[in-house]
Amino acid sequence: LRDGVAVDTESAVAAIARESTIDVSATSVHIDGIDVTRDIRTPEIDRAAASVARLPSVREILVERQRALGAGGGIVMEGRDIGTVVFPGADVKVYLDADAEERARRRTSDPAHTGVPRAVAEVAT
Repeated sequence: LRDGVAVDTESAVAAIARESTIDVSATSVHIDGIDVTRDIRTPEIDRAAASVARLPSVREILVERQRALGAGGGIVMEGRDIGTVVFPGADVKVYLDADAEERARRRTSDPAHTGVPRAVAEVAT
């Protein structure tokens, strides 16, 4: 989005995924040296991520990167296909299920769906 690339242009998005430097620490996420820790929890980015996640070549690149992050072990990741696609041989997998009411409650308080970063939402309440 920052580069003005349409999220459905697979070759362009794949090139960005391949060439970008992504640094993840316990407290922050940086892409190409830019702190995106808060930005990645916005509705706009949530929608864009859902779109690019459907692109096969982008998925391939990002799964490779996720596997590299977890290569040394001792890592916790969450996501829809982490245990089935990214780390099918993981030592420990935890699957949590919640009823529709609980999922709706969580979604209404999730910054990715409300547009209000958690830190701001917590201060406001």
